[in-house]
Amino acid sequence: MKQSVPRLIAIFLCALCISASNIASAGNTDLHIIDKQRIAEILGSTMSNIVGESIKEFTLFAIKDDALVPVPFQFNEYDLEGYVYFKTSKIDIDGFISVVDDNDKLLFMISDAGPQKNSRHRVDGTIVEEIKLQLSTGQDRFVYLVKGSRLEPDTQYVRYSTELGQVETDQYSLRVDPENALNWIKFDWDNFTGKDQGDPLDTMKIRIHAGVITPITKLSIGNRQMVAEPLEERPGPILATTQYKITAIVLGIPFLTMNLQIHRSAYTITYDVRVDMPETRRKLLHNPTLSLSLDGNSLYGAKFRTALGPKAAAIVDGKLSPFEEQLIEKGLNNEHNWIWLNSGKNFDVVAILDVPTDQHLPLGFFLKDDADVVDKPERYVGQLPNIGYLIKDLPKKGFFFININLHFSDGIEGMDPSKYVEIMKAGVPYQVTQL
Repeated sequence: MKQSVPRLIAIFLCALCISASNIASAGNTDLHIIDKQRIAEILGSTMSNIVGESIKEFTLFAIKDDALVPVPFQFNEYDLEGYVYFKTSKIDIDGFISVVDDNDKLLFMISDAGPQKNSRHRVDGTIVEEIKLQLSTGQDRFVYLVKGSRLEPDTQYVRYSTELGQVETDQYSLRVDPENALNWIKFDWDNFTGKDQGDPLDTMKIRIHAGVITPITKLSIGNRQMVAEPLEERPGPILATTQYKITAIVLGIPFLTMNLQIHRSAYTITYDVRVDMPETRRKLLHNPTLSLSLDGNSLYGAKFRTALGPKAAAIVDGKLSPFEEQLIEKGLNNEHNWIWLNSGKNFDVVAILDVPTDQHLPLGFFLKDDADVVDKPERYVGQLPNIGYLIKDLPKKGFFFININLHFSDGIEGMDPSKYVEIMKAGVPYQVTQL
């Protein structure tokens, strides 16, 4: 009996240790998918005590396994128009190169944030900021910005090579034509269990249709006539961005130019487009339309919804149903424009289009659900589905801007897509405390 008491105490303490360990390790695995996907963007002006200092002085830390450890992060610098800064864009930087400025942003995955530190936690360097974040569940998480640390994180959430035209994350990979990033070669999502394992998407398609001089003479410009020339890249562990110049070639003549930035992160690809439409050339076009869409690879049985459609989902079956025709008729607009495609086989896409509030594009819903039609470029026959956005008319002159976010996942875990989009568009709530 005397020996059993210490033994019981030991078993009890062991159980407590295991329980505590499980609680600590459950921190990230129990997150909803939206909190695994989201990137925190901390504005430089909210970290006023480090504005004007060299970016390379800082490292980001969080509590993991009851210790402060470095986590992946990056600072993004922006130009005067609010885009990631590149010399080749010929737009001045908003501030100073390699220095923390008011409109710079500190980026990191909120899944890397941890519990709040206490007095016994030590760090290599000096903590200058405590950043409190709020998850979609309302729970608080924390990270710490440290100056003068010798430690560095060793995780790279996104790897991209312009030379190879290849992006890789732990979730997906995408190979494009190195000489034209608009031409997808192959997208892989390993967890997809459909007809071709890991291969849910055929390609991305861009089309401009218009009459030239008269409505009778038709013009079609597709991916192959739009050459996306890489100009400069900015790699990072959180977000890899490349600057492109797109030229639309018609009859051998450069007809339209676009500035494009493609941002790639662990779960998301974003196309940030600025289109310059010269007035003289725009006058040659009658009723021009622009479509941007993803072509699925035989996603029979997949469900999809749109922001202005009902809560009932349409079903991909290789033929356009009256319900799908109603969704096309209902369309989309500048404020309500998300599209949710659920394969039912461990692959979802939520597309969100951002349009500046002072810009009013006549927006529509683009859809083809057809098992037989050929619409090159593509690897597989059929549009199952070919789904995305339709801009029904282009501005008469000057610039217009569109931003398309493609959020990939195994599934949005029971969250209604309207709620998912609301959280995504709101950004991550945060509070900065100077220490």
